[in-house]
Amino acid sequence: MQFGLILAAALTAVGFVGEPAYRDARLAEARGDAKDALFAFRELAGTIGPLAAYARVKEGDCYRELGAFADAEAAYRAVLAEKPEGPWARMAAAHLGLLLK
Repeated sequence: MQFGLILAAALTAVGFVGEPAYRDARLAEARGDAKDALFAFRELAGTIGPLAAYARVKEGDCYRELGAFADAEAAYRAVLAEKPEGPWARMAAAHLGLLLK
């Protein structure tokens, strides 16, 4: 959680592609609203911004929370397939491992 706050503060200071969707998603998560968070993370994942792959991982988390396990698995695997060496690949792999455990 602390990493997320630091990341949000750093990115908000300079602005970035998809910032409103990121902000909406994080607020929905804080409210415990997985459906709204999923909607906002989907929007962010559709950008070409620096957090698109992160948003795909978070989509998987929302799906998992909503009980849509096949969709969660697909989201995690998409990150690993698209950017296997990207900065969010380890997060996707870890979340996939927890899902399949």
